[in-house]
Amino acid sequence: MRTETVVKKFLFSVFGIVAAGMAGSASAADVKPARPAPVYPAARAPVYVAPIHDWTGFYVGVFGGGGWGRHDYTNPASTQYGSSGGLFGGTAGYNWQAGRIVLGVEGDLAWANINGTGTPAAGLTNQSELQWLGSARGRVGWAMNNLLLYGTGGWAYGSVRNTNTNAGLADQFTVSKSGWTAGGGAEYAVNPNWSAKLEYRYTDLGNVSQPAPANLAAPYTVSNTFHSVTVGLNYKWGGPPVSRY
Repeated sequence: MRTETVVKKFLFSVFGIVAAGMAGSASAADVKPARPAPVYPAARAPVYVAPIHDWTGFYVGVFGGGGWGRHDYTNPASTQYGSSGGLFGGTAGYNWQAGRIVLGVEGDLAWANINGTGTPAAGLTNQSELQWLGSARGRVGWAMNNLLLYGTGGWAYGSVRNTNTNAGLADQFTVSKSGWTAGGGAEYAVNPNWSAKLEYRYTDLGNVSQPAPANLAAPYTVSNTFHSVTVGLNYKWGGPPVSRY
């Protein structure tokens, strides 16, 4: 009898534990997991790119600097001599920019005082003087925002005065000569309209010849080539630089 009572109590205990476990599982199944809080992307700030200078437009400017030349005198006596001096003038042109490439045309005219004297023989001297110089040229450049590196070349035109003195007697004449010029430089835009430049050019005005003058028994020829280094300031018509975002 006692044995049956113990068995019944044991069975009731087992059934109670099983029923409690099933009830807990059902309650847990009814509980839904909490949703995570939504994450919103941070607002994107606009990316700023520095202003890009536009070289397109008409411009005018002034320039000045120094020059030096070489002259070959042939009489039949011959000699070589140099010349040096300054020049100052004005310029005008137009640039057109496509990407980083800048194409342009430019003209200039300068007063000059570049002179030198050679002595082909005892008692004989010859003086050459460049009085003014002009040119009409093309330009091709590579733009790096405000900095423009360029090459230039074209037609040159100038006035050369030649004075030949022999035994105290002088023969002087002035001639305008056509030739060619080429060089290159760098230009920097300090703001949308103003820019400063540094330029080197080589100019060849060819030869000047004179039939036998009264003070000389034979004709003579003098060649005229020049180098120049100038600085300049240009003003360009155009709007503000373009800002990109």
